Amino acid sequence: MALMRGFSKVDEEGRITIPDEIARFSKLYPGSTVDMVVLRIKGTSRFPHLVIHTPENIPYVSMLEVIMKETKGEVDKKARLTLSDDMLKELRLEPGYLVEFKIHGARGQHWVVVHNRGPWRETTLQQRTGHKKVPKWRKVEVNY
Repeated sequence: MALMRGFSKVDEEGRITIPDEIARFSKLYPGSTVDMVVLRIKGTSRFPHLVIHTPENIPYVSMLEVIMKETKGEVDKKARLTLSDDMLKELRLEPGYLVEFKIHGARGQHWVVVHNRGPWRETTLQQRTGHKKVPKWRKVEVNY
C-alpha cells in the first residue's frame, strides 16, 4: 500500500522532478546519492517500474520481480533526477510523459516507486469528446 502519491512530467533532457513532500518524506535531499533500480514483474505485460532509494534503505523486492537495470544517481538542487537514455528506453518513457511517484516502506525505511503513466494530456476526456457540463441546479424566478 502506498503511503503517499505524486505526479511529475519527464522533461526534454530526461529528468524527472521529485515532488517536494515525497522528497522530504523519503529523505531524497538535494545533493544526496540515490540508487535507481528498474524492476519488471515476471509473466506480465506491465511496463517496468523504477525504484529510487537511499543506499541505507534497501527496498523489498519480491520473488515475482526481476531486476532489469541498476545505477546510481544524484538529486540536483531542484530535486530532479536525470535518467540515462537506456534507462528511459527500458522504462518506455519519453519526454513529455507523465510519471507517478509512490512511497513504500515503513518506520523511516522508505523508498519511492515511479510508474509510467503515458503521454501527458492537457485536456480531460469530457473536453475531448465535447461533453458539456449540465448544471445540477437551475434558477427559477418566483413572482409573488
